[in-house]
Amino acid sequence: VSVATGQYESAILITENDDEAINVSCIPIILSVTVVLILLILLSIFRDEGAFSTLIVWPKHIQLLCLSIFTNAIYQSIYYFQLRKGLYKSISISKLIYSLSNVASSILLGVLSSLSYKLIISFLIGRVLSALFLLAILLRQHMHLVMCLEIKEIFSSAKKYSDFPKYSMPQALTDNFRINIINALISSTYGLDTLGLYSLSQRIIYMPLSLFSSSISQVFYQKASTSSRLGESENLFKLVKKVIFFSSLLIIFPMFVLAGFLPLGFQMVFGQQWLDAGYIALIILPWLSVNFLSSCVSTIPIVCSQQKKFFLVSLIYNLSIPFVLLCFSKLMDYGFKTSLIAVSSFGSFYLLILVAWFLRLSSNKIIERNA
Repeated sequence: VSVATGQYESAILITENDDEAINVSCIPIILSVTVVLILLILLSIFRDEGAFSTLIVWPKHIQLLCLSIFTNAIYQSIYYFQLRKGLYKSISISKLIYSLSNVASSILLGVLSSLSYKLIISFLIGRVLSALFLLAILLRQHMHLVMCLEIKEIFSSAKKYSDFPKYSMPQALTDNFRINIINALISSTYGLDTLGLYSLSQRIIYMPLSLFSSSISQVFYQKASTSSRLGESENLFKLVKKVIFFSSLLIIFPMFVLAGFLPLGFQMVFGQQWLDAGYIALIILPWLSVNFLSSCVSTIPIVCSQQKKFFLVSLIYNLSIPFVLLCFSKLMDYGFKTSLIAVSSFGSFYLLILVAWFLRLSSNKIIERNA
């Protein structure tokens, strides 16, 4: 989706006014339609061509996937506009609608149908219903803004916020690259069993942390962009310090509790064969905890117009983590836990420096204002 929309939905919060925001909201939808049409055209041209069918591997249900891209782009555009307006109640209800309808349709289709693409249909049902709910709220409260839509303004906004497809979109892709290359290195060096242990331990810790960090980050992004738009640099700096302090308190106590519980907890819940997963979780706990802290304020480079620098900093991180693992596992021939300790230590240190940089960016806004 990040490729299909160019990450333009994230620009909605930093637009100068609501008129500009509603025009920017149309850009991800237009781009997703363009991408979907290109995919469908290529599919119709090449799917029966023997020379190309062996080169291009098309998903079995690409039409449904294209529809998923389009509906998700609509949802994200409206979602970020609602976030800009601080309508957290509507956003929470839309997430609830998505979750309930997704689960209900999955269960219903699982019982009544043997279709292989039930999960895609369930996702579509949930996403469409939640998007329709947000759209109804938007039209009811901001119908006058729809009249401000102009083709010229949309293209002008796309050019104005071109840093999003140039830097934010590649950054999302390199994040995925880091995750995939780590999994590939672990499986090729230590085997699929070790990868399974690592995946379970990471999922158990990362999932709850990501839920909290996502919510904190979105609220922070809305408040930080509002402070920056209003020229309240001191409030922005105070907000960053407050979120970092609050997030630190939120993670420190659970981290110490988990540190003493993880290996035994994995053994009790999953069985003796998963004890090593508990030790792996213990090793990556500091890394994921600092990652949680940095994720909460990771939108500050966007607010401070430092997306290019942030992309370069993230690129170094996303390349360095696999490189450290490669050095310790392949070149130095260390065991998995030793290699993982090196990766976790390096990742924690790098992300702490990143948090300090975020804090400095917000303080620089005060200096720029007083200069």
